[in-house]
Amino acid sequence: VVSKAGGPIFLGNTRYGWVDYSYQLYEEFANLISSGANDQESGKSFNHLGVAEGVSKQNYVGGFDHYLRYSHNLVGDPETEIWTNTPSKF
Repeated sequence: VVSKAGGPIFLGNTRYGWVDYSYQLYEEFANLISSGANDQESGKSFNHLGVAEGVSKQNYVGGFDHYLRYSHNLVGDPETEIWTNTPSKF
């Protein structure tokens, strides 16, 4: 977090915004991040935001159309990784 006012990544809707089933895509994304697992295809950790965003869109089955897959975007470096604990070395 830069000065506790924001970070290097924006993850959210870049079109119309919140729709009735938006929470389902976010829930899929959050579950991948909290699982601590790796993607089977790339072998990369779901702690990489780009991996979690792509796989969550692929796994998303909610709603009646593909609207959220197109409108929910990651703006920033997809290699950005969420820390799950304090690193011993930077």
